[in-house]
Amino acid sequence: MAARRRGGVVDVWASWNGATEIRRWRVIAGGKVVATVPFADLETKATVRTGASGVAVEALDAAGNVLGRSALTSARS
Repeated sequence: MAARRRGGVVDVWASWNGATEIRRWRVIAGGKVVATVPFADLETKATVRTGASGVAVEALDAAGNVLGRSALTSARS
């Protein structure tokens, strides 16, 4: 997972090499879910509006179960 701040928005890239069960990514910032986006091939990009300094992602399966969670990553410009 990587993140880059652009003013009030943060671009988030999520990837999990070899995982085949992922259907969606959940983006978490400031302890809250700020977006859920469909899995999009090897690397999925989400753009979210947040003032939080760090973001994390959770990989979700088709039933919405959490398969794994990234570490909290700093959203820097």
